[in-house]
Amino acid sequence: MAANASHNALTTIEKLEGISNWISWKFAIKMLLNLDGLYNCLEGTDTDPTRDARALARICLSIQPNLYQLVRDAKTASDAWKRLSDTFEDKGLYRRVLLLRQLHRIEFNNFSSMSDYIEGVMKLVAQLSDIGKVIDDAEIAEILLSGLPEDFNVLVSSLETASLTKTLSSEVVRTRLLQEDHRRNNNGNTSENLAYAANNKRRFKNLVCTYCRKSNHTIKQCFKRKT
Repeated sequence: MAANASHNALTTIEKLEGISNWISWKFAIKMLLNLDGLYNCLEGTDTDPTRDARALARICLSIQPNLYQLVRDAKTASDAWKRLSDTFEDKGLYRRVLLLRQLHRIEFNNFSSMSDYIEGVMKLVAQLSDIGKVIDDAEIAEILLSGLPEDFNVLVSSLETASLTKTLSSEVVRTRLLQEDHRRNNNGNTSENLAYAANNKRRFKNLVCTYCRKSNHTIKQCFKRKT
């Protein structure tokens, strides 16, 4: 049963293509090895040859064929992992500055939805964490709020007031933003329905039945004519 689950998980993982999807692939393959109980093979602390061979196979089968050259001679899972990390894990100053710049300039208006905006912020935070730059949770909360347009100022003010008594966490901010987005979307739908109803009311008000000479209906809808 566990073997089937592992096989199914492996087939759904996007194969490593290079630096473009290294971060997401690294997370996925770690979760897969955790599922198999093989994660310690990455660290080299599990020296059982059978288990290590399975972990090595999982890694090699989850990368694109053009990358096989990087791991073809790897003898252990930790060796293959190190080779891939050394190739695609960019921990240099330029990479760190680039990600920090993107994080502090991110804006809600550049995304199609609130959930996409939040995901964009958290993805950059995760990428920075992977290269050794950990962003404080309170700062993440501030970044989420600073990227919002002015029509969210009331929400920002209310959260600012709440932060006077306790530290504002990014989880609280994310929850409030999603709630506010849901409220606005629902209000928008309600307004559209009310506008549609008002238009219909005006349209029927201008109708005059040619049979009974009364308003708000047509001759086809006339009750007197039907009787």
